[in-house]
Amino acid sequence: MKIKIVILIVILLSAFTLMTAQNTTALNNKRTQVRQNINKVQSQLNQAKKTQKQARATTEQARSKVRSTRTELTAAKERLTLAEKELKIAKEEYDKANAQYSIVKDQVGSRLYATYVRGEQGYLDFIFTSSDFSNLMEKLQLASYIKAQDEILLTDLNNTRKILEEKRVSLEQKKSAVQLWKNQVAIKHSANVQTQYAAESKLKDANKTVELTEKKYYELIQVSNDIESELRRNVSSGSVYNGNGIISGWPNRGRISSEYGYRVHPISKSRRLHTGIDIAAPTGTAISSTGKGKVIYAGWRGGYGNTVMIDHGRNKSGQNIVTLYGHMSSISASAGQVVSKGQQIGKVGSTGNSTGPHCHYEVRLNGSTVNPRPYM
Repeated sequence: MKIKIVILIVILLSAFTLMTAQNTTALNNKRTQVRQNINKVQSQLNQAKKTQKQARATTEQARSKVRSTRTELTAAKERLTLAEKELKIAKEEYDKANAQYSIVKDQVGSRLYATYVRGEQGYLDFIFTSSDFSNLMEKLQLASYIKAQDEILLTDLNNTRKILEEKRVSLEQKKSAVQLWKNQVAIKHSANVQTQYAAESKLKDANKTVELTEKKYYELIQVSNDIESELRRNVSSGSVYNGNGIISGWPNRGRISSEYGYRVHPISKSRRLHTGIDIAAPTGTAISSTGKGKVIYAGWRGGYGNTVMIDHGRNKSGQNIVTLYGHMSSISASAGQVVSKGQQIGKVGSTGNSTGPHCHYEVRLNGSTVNPRPYM
């Protein structure tokens, strides 16, 4: 009987162990899938930010073109109005000169008809109506003078009429050219307005997509607060690493792309506290611990992406010191592992909420972030 009970217990333990192993495998598979999905979403968000930047530049360029063509179109309309006024005045001047020329032509024609058509009869009229020879000569001279003046007046009026006609034709051509220019500018302006509308529509879509990153940024703030609370609990419970609390140096080679302190966040575009220092470097650059300590976290941590946190123990002031290394492309340390100063714990990447490859380096005293600069 006892043997049967033992066998039954063994079978149950084996079944429980198998179920636990299966659950662990399932959770590991799920974690792997979640991380893959997060990386996929991160890639999409990075692309969305690039699209937003391009859409913003395209929209501004389109707006600039619209402003330019709007100014040009206004100038074209003003020029056309002026040309129409000038042409109207020129037509009135031409019509007036033409009418005057017609009147004078009729008058001169009548006199010329009397002089040239009637010929000698005209002269006889002068002779018969003359009182004496001297008077006759005066009348003949007067007739000759009138004839010459008529010819001069007619010639001058005709020349004036021709000049005004040329002016009118020139102004008509000018008006036609301005009208053509205005039409071309109007077409170009209309096309620019349509381009602007399309660009603004794309920018609006891009802004909506980037709003997802804004949400993730606030998630990062929440994660940061959670870390702070967790570290404070560790300090209060005395469960900190029994180290010397000494850290120094840089976690990786590179250049500082963002200091600790308040800044306009590159993703959310809002003013927020930057809780660490960003050290830009090519993807794959080694990241090392800045002091001896115990790894208290190694894995994905919200907006931080792949993250390692190291507890270095208490400093001389009794404050617990923890360093955080975020956005890694890969992690080469595990939770519970004790690492030495300068030991590689991962590689530079751009995971989580990141705009490019860098190491986000934080220093926390009793859970609260401080400027890492004095420790570097």
